[in-house]
Amino acid sequence: MDKAELNLPKSIKNEFDSLSKKYKQELYKKAYLDALVEAQAKTEIDSAAIVSYYEKNKPNFKLNENLMKIRYIKLRKDLQDISKIKKSFKNFSQEDQTYLANKSLEFKSLYLNDSTWVREVDIVKEFSVGTEERFESELFKQNGFVETNLKDTFVFIFIKDRLERNDQAPLSYIEPTVKQVLINKMKLKVSKQIQQEIKEDAIQNNEYKLYE
Repeated sequence: MDKAELNLPKSIKNEFDSLSKKYKQELYKKAYLDALVEAQAKTEIDSAAIVSYYEKNKPNFKLNENLMKIRYIKLRKDLQDISKIKKSFKNFSQEDQTYLANKSLEFKSLYLNDSTWVREVDIVKEFSVGTEERFESELFKQNGFVETNLKDTFVFIFIKDRLERNDQAPLSYIEPTVKQVLINKMKLKVSKQIQQEIKEDAIQNNEYKLYE
């Protein structure tokens, strides 16, 4: 750097200094504009706006993968009270859920949140871990209770609901996507408003020129 400053022609150094100054100005302006846009956009997008946009644009929201609402338990075959665990898992009342939660440390793994949509591919991957062969997704093609064995492991599965590829995407699953779409639209709108205000202010203060 020292040798460059010493040996480069002054004209080149002046050019670089000017470019650096302009670049710094652009960075500051962009960061400030982004902050203004982000603040205003986030305050104007609530749950009602998300629902409204989703309802008006439903045909555009199709699934590109299978989803399911599922709960499952993996447990050792030598575990005590397997029959009671199975019964509680199938009935799944509030009392049963408490019972299963209290025994969770005895299970190899469990997932009991069957009110949330999850990707089938993630569930298949979870069941394939630690097995010599890929866990087949055909097991998840039916709703209701399924029981199977994986070597020394009992597996209880209950599929509460499922959606196929190209089905209507549920709002609960794509809400973050819808929100981001609205934020991007709002950012564009607010950015244009701010740019217009800047231009009008520049014209009023004789700081604006038109080049033809």
